[in-house]
Amino acid sequence: MARSKKRSGAEASAASALSSGRSNASRRAAPKRDVTSTPREPLGRRLLPYGLAVLGAVLAFLGFAGFDLWPFAFVAFIPLFAALDLVRARGTRSVLAVATLFGFVANWGGYYWLMHVLNVLSGFTPVLCALFESVLILYTGGSFVLACWLWIRARDRGCDLTL
Repeated sequence: MARSKKRSGAEASAASALSSGRSNASRRAAPKRDVTSTPREPLGRRLLPYGLAVLGAVLAFLGFAGFDLWPFAFVAFIPLFAALDLVRARGTRSVLAVATLFGFVANWGGYYWLMHVLNVLSGFTPVLCALFESVLILYTGGSFVLACWLWIRARDRGCDLTL
């Protein structure tokens, strides 16, 4: 009787695996990832494309009507194209983020007056007017996002789009 109550080591481990719902395959150690294989870029290098996009956006809205700084319109998109070339290797998500930032800042600068108009004519609080204007500006900035995405796709397919 005492003998039947004792289990061998293999039987005990199989019984514990069955009772816990795990198999032997799931108890194997997971392969360790090599985290040192891809070094992280410095913060300044990661943020440079976003800074260039903001610079280009500021030049873009200053170069159009109302600010009387029209020569900026000739060079406004150069920082944007440099930023897009910097993030092109990171993937589509980074390209779309840079293009969205450019469109958002350029349209906020161009439609700065809309905040006042919404506040006066609607009677909403300035915070709510800023929220409404931001939604509208994100929508209108989509044209920049589409244009930048098409430009990057053309560059990836070998089209040289420079003069």
